Amino acid sequence: VREQWLRFMTWRWEKFFEVICEKVHAVGKKVFVLGMYCTDPFESLYLMGFDIKAVIRAGVDYIMPNILPTSVYMGQGGMNTPRYFHRYMNIIPMAKAQTPEGKYLSMLGVQDASEQWSVLHHAPCKIERDAYTMFSFQYVDRDGCQRAMDGLMACLGDGIPCEDWAWLNERLDIAFELEPKSVESPIVVWSDAGHDKLLGDYIKTRRWSHHKLVYQMASHGALVGGSTRVEEVPYITGPLFVPNFDLMPEAERKTIANYRGGKVLVIAGPDYAIEKDGIVPAKVFKDLYAPYALSMYVMGGDIDEETAKAAEALIAEKDDAQDLDMDNIVEIKSLLRGDIPFRKVSDGFQKAMALMINAIGGDIFTANVPMRAFKLDDKTYRLYLYGLYEERYSHGLVKSKKPIDKVNIISRFPVLPVRFVEELNESFLFTYEKGQKHSFQAKLQPGGATIVDVILE
Repeated sequence: VREQWLRFMTWRWEKFFEVICEKVHAVGKKVFVLGMYCTDPFESLYLMGFDIKAVIRAGVDYIMPNILPTSVYMGQGGMNTPRYFHRYMNIIPMAKAQTPEGKYLSMLGVQDASEQWSVLHHAPCKIERDAYTMFSFQYVDRDGCQRAMDGLMACLGDGIPCEDWAWLNERLDIAFELEPKSVESPIVVWSDAGHDKLLGDYIKTRRWSHHKLVYQMASHGALVGGSTRVEEVPYITGPLFVPNFDLMPEAERKTIANYRGGKVLVIAGPDYAIEKDGIVPAKVFKDLYAPYALSMYVMGGDIDEETAKAAEALIAEKDDAQDLDMDNIVEIKSLLRGDIPFRKVSDGFQKAMALMINAIGGDIFTANVPMRAFKLDDKTYRLYLYGLYEERYSHGLVKSKKPIDKVNIISRFPVLPVRFVEELNESFLFTYEKGQKHSFQAKLQPGGATIVDVILE
């Protein structure tokens, strides 16, 4: 009866906050809730019976996601770092899409004298990456783009000397500067009906949640730039990533199938038959080594055959990893200690999904490192490039399908201009491209993020 119990708990939380908000608002104050304790809308619901949409409906003024990937990782240890970072960061687009009317203040982990940690001093590249990333996610609707996060609280803000505040504020100014015209990276699509149906389906099948699909793909180098709601899809443009397509009602699936604003990648469970919806996808791929086998479909345009063959080769890689033991499921109580239990998705299929996400978002720019792209105006694009390694430098090579006029470095690293080269060259002797410039490389700091503006001719 877990689903019934959780539905009761969501009602209980909502009624509780109705009383709290009425009394607090009566004296002219606001209600802030640190209710999403290190998790996304679905996991908040599954672990605590906490429905973000319900408590905002009850009158809560601000939700404060506890997004502290670096400080929690450094304190806990033993977790896979890229996945940990992306799991926390991708709370943001999921929460905003579920409740666009909500206001969100992010927790930015800086330092804590009592708990004895300091990201500011012991992992400065990572706190820079945290700030740049969490404030770049966009919510996209018929009115354009808006930052998913409304602001932040520094955790903790006490005991920081003025020179450290100056360092941090310089980077926060850069993070908040982004005001894009559109999101060029894939946009993840949210469905209220799909989210509602996921609870019972997850309890029965332990399939991957929307959030799990997004952050796991990010850990494979395929990053989304923001989110939207399915009812906004007819009014926007850009590549779309649609997790758990089969949980959407038929009318919403048809909305996705009729989308002509860009390429679309949808993920569906094994019981879904796309032909019954009358949809003819451009490409179809299925997990070959998972008992609960997901499928993915490319729609709204096609991808090149070379990329399709690369995806098929990845999917064909034999995977003998064990599936979740459905008869002996071990539940967890806190996401600070691990993940809720999920079924196996083959590693090769995961990599193929990531390849497809990058493919549908690569109409202008591609890169050898994880990248997120935003359009500032008709010729200017802001790119976020992420270092490949946590403890050493790497080089990002960006290729453009249109000629480049110049590239401006927005972040505080690298300190030298980018190098226009045809292929990656990690030595100190660079070969410069002659004629039109279609590619460049930049040095990326360990565990960090570099921001550049690319101005096309």
